[in-house]
Amino acid sequence: LNLDSIQSDYIKKHIDKIYNYDTWGAKYNYLVVYANTKDFAQFCTKYQEFLRKFKFPIKVKNAVVERDIENCSEIRLYDSELERNGSTTIITHIVVNIECD
Repeated sequence: LNLDSIQSDYIKKHIDKIYNYDTWGAKYNYLVVYANTKDFAQFCTKYQEFLRKFKFPIKVKNAVVERDIENCSEIRLYDSELERNGSTTIITHIVVNIECD
């Protein structure tokens, strides 16, 4: 995804695609978000808020778990832990700042 703001319908479309294509129920899925915005921190805060409110297509165990990345100021990782047929699956959201000054 290439975003300059939180575009809920566009993000939803891509999350839904992941779960429509993943017919095997893979433990890990990934969504890369290229943030083309002047205020990366604010974008990330709004992205986390979006994930907390989002209606995932399967049961949510934990909508947002931020993972710490050392020595990397322009990337954020967020895991959404979901339950699919009794198994935990994780979609990792990789948010990359492409508007670096």
